[in-house]
Amino acid sequence: MSSSRWRSDSFCHRRLDLSDSQNLRKSIVVHLLEFETTERVVAATVDHAIDIEKAVRDAQIADIACLAHSLNLCAEDMLRGVEDVKVVKT
Repeated sequence: MSSSRWRSDSFCHRRLDLSDSQNLRKSIVVHLLEFETTERVVAATVDHAIDIEKAVRDAQIADIACLAHSLNLCAEDMLRGVEDVKVVKT
């Protein structure tokens, strides 16, 4: 795969139908095959979206929850209802 092909035709620049887990799973499998990485990918980092977790599992890839996303959700839960929190701009 040439670097020019990667830049002009990369996975990130394509319009994908990610409306449900089946379409997402198909996209994952197609791109793993296209980039010849099917045997090398053993896990994927996912957020807590049900469709994404299901798609990754259906593609027979282990799913690992994103620690940063999990911490953010915990922080949001802890701050919910707290009125004296000031927004700090850095």
